[in-house]
Amino acid sequence: MLLQEELLSLEQLEEEGSLLPQQIQRKVEIQSQLLMILEEEELYWFKRSHEKWLHEGDNNTEFFHRVANGRKRKNTILSFKKEDEIIEGDSNLLAHATEYYKTLFGPEQGHSFPLDPDLWDENELVQDFENEILTQPFSEEEIKEALFQMEKNKAAGPDSIPIEFYQSCWEIVKNDIVQLFDDFYNGLLDVSRLNYGVITLLPKVVDAEKIQQFRPICLLNCLYKWITKCKDRWTKRGVNWAFFKFLK
Repeated sequence: MLLQEELLSLEQLEEEGSLLPQQIQRKVEIQSQLLMILEEEELYWFKRSHEKWLHEGDNNTEFFHRVANGRKRKNTILSFKKEDEIIEGDSNLLAHATEYYKTLFGPEQGHSFPLDPDLWDENELVQDFENEILTQPFSEEEIKEALFQMEKNKAAGPDSIPIEFYQSCWEIVKNDIVQLFDDFYNGLLDVSRLNYGVITLLPKVVDAEKIQQFRPICLLNCLYKWITKCKDRWTKRGVNWAFFKFLK
């Protein structure tokens, strides 16, 4: 390119001695123009690739199958390496992963200890009126407040319902949601229907072969995350001192 050749000649002159003010200004102009050309070229190829995906990506074409098969091959775990043993087969892989994460996240034996009920003085215990505040039923206001504090554009859980649905349709679904929270408060809700998810293993390194080299992620239903957010309402109700005074 002529611009690149002109820039090269100016840089050679600059190495031999200082440039004149008009030469310095011309050098800056050329560099700016070259950056604009590179940005336009990058944008051009991005649009071309996006256009190809729009035209062929979701159609039953060879391009779609190459993309889908490539992603499937990349995400499929065929085996795990455990010391000198190679673990293969869906049932064996599942058993190995289950055992590993139960050991990793499960409770350790011998790490529990009881607390003496007389450890705290009478004035350090939660009083009856404080307990009433802490254990009162969920209100519609705090349910709504927790909902609109939740972040948008997050991956949905197994039910495929994102948080944006509840935020957009709050006035439509609020009665059903409040009833759900009442059932949870009264112990009538089957939490197992909400508290479940599919664990996916993502490789942390290239050519990962050991389970320690994978990062587990688990997408939970928005309703369950919503309930847990409302359960953390002690500090919002201004009575967190009733707990922290234990630490005095």
